Amino acid sequence: MVEMSPKALKGICKTHKLYSTAYLNDKLYCQYKGFREIQNLDEYTGLRCVWLEGNGFQKIQGLEKCTELRTLYLHENCIDVIEGLDTLVDLDTLNLNKNGIAKVENLSMLPNLHTLLLSHNRLEDYESLEHLKDCKSIQSLDIQSNRIDDIKVLEVFQAMPDLRVLYLMGN
Repeated sequence: MVEMSPKALKGICKTHKLYSTAYLNDKLYCQYKGFREIQNLDEYTGLRCVWLEGNGFQKIQGLEKCTELRTLYLHENCIDVIEGLDTLVDLDTLNLNKNGIAKVENLSMLPNLHTLLLSHNRLEDYESLEHLKDCKSIQSLDIQSNRIDDIKVLEVFQAMPDLRVLYLMGN
């Protein structure tokens, strides 16, 4: 198990020729590092985009101080609950493809979320998608390759006022 330590983060910044002063960085590349827990990002307050895909994260946490985030890549992890995003009110794009999510939840407090990627998860029915009705700003939704077989989900999409792009293939 590899820890997402301050030393590891500084090493990543050095490798990618980013700033050694944490708060000056607007991006951070932490993909495919074998990290198991999102941690030690409190000083990275200027981040706009962070790549965290392909690790072993089971929980969305440790991002509370990253309030400038616009894009968050968390695909290819082991996440099964959408949580820990409350402070990311400027978040525009959230990629949670290829996780174990069975229910869309805890996203309605993100007023600027326009793109939500949830393909290859465990979404199945109306109840698992119902929370999307409260996510008024979503314009693009990818829920391909889930297990959705409930025609009632169309009611959810009809209730999304800004929805412009919907990917449903493979359900």
